Amino acid sequence: MATLQHLYTSQKELEYSAGRMILLSSESITFVLKSGKHRIKAKESFPDMKLGRHVGIIPIKEPSIITTTGLEWDVTDWETGFGGQVSTSNHVREEWVTVDTTKDVLFTIDFIVFD
Repeated sequence: MATLQHLYTSQKELEYSAGRMILLSSESITFVLKSGKHRIKAKESFPDMKLGRHVGIIPIKEPSIITTTGLEWDVTDWETGFGGQVSTSNHVREEWVTVDTTKDVLFTIDFIVFD
């Protein structure tokens, strides 16, 4: 939880002009999406890995209203918040995923490492 707290507090500006902090674990990549509309290339390959298909969009500080495209279970004006609905098990369907959010959320996606 402390790592997620640092991830969130490191993105103070409204835009990403100072860069974006990314949490890389052995199984996934997680980053903050500030309020607004985001376009994420979710079917991306790198020399040693490729992004997987499992996605989560998790509210951070307060509930948010999200709209998504490019996922198996897209939502429109869907409220997400702890104690209510939380998107932890969606799947990538398209190369590009869009997330429109009214409040900051975490976006997490798994990846596959090549041997």
